[in-house]
Amino acid sequence: MKIALVIKDYSIFQGGAERYAVDLSRALTEQGHEIHILANRYEPDGPSGVRFHPVRMRSKPAWLKIISFSHNAGKIIRKEYFDVVYALTQVYPQDMYLTGGGVYRHWMRVRYPFAPLRWLAYLSRPIHLANVYLEQRLYEEKNNRIIVANSLLCKRHVEKYYRVPESRIRVIYHGVDHVLFNPHNAAAARSETRRAFGIEE
Repeated sequence: MKIALVIKDYSIFQGGAERYAVDLSRALTEQGHEIHILANRYEPDGPSGVRFHPVRMRSKPAWLKIISFSHNAGKIIRKEYFDVVYALTQVYPQDMYLTGGGVYRHWMRVRYPFAPLRWLAYLSRPIHLANVYLEQRLYEEKNNRIIVANSLLCKRHVEKYYRVPESRIRVIYHGVDHVLFNPHNAAAARSETRRAFGIEE
């Protein structure tokens, strides 16, 4: 299959979603799939043979940064043919979207429980409006087939805030590479890391 993975930064050093994109591309390549990465920044951490599609993104302001990435990635998606488009960031149209960071509208309610302050935050910081705008669009059925939630909580939030039917949501928990992340490796690196940062035992 010709599979597109969409992520702003393709790197094992950037964060959880970014590392997941690299690990997923490696696993899919090993299974014989043709993998395309749509990203603004690409570090050669992935498997050989992966094709990189650069996605232009404005550097600032913050709200235009996410809007421009989504817009430009969407243009590539519409131009190219992919069997599956799996978005790991806010992009539409796509076939599958990972709610790795949860639902933004819910985060705003947690961050600003008092409604007037929440609306003031929306109006004073356009980044909040941009995130909610993209979120609203990408959950629409015409722009998405399957929502991948990494927890039951995220699944409930998608159903609550955007009325996505349960039939379009799959809960898939993230795996952990136990060869890399395990108590033995942590203990082996502990003393050296503490010394490097001047932290006493």
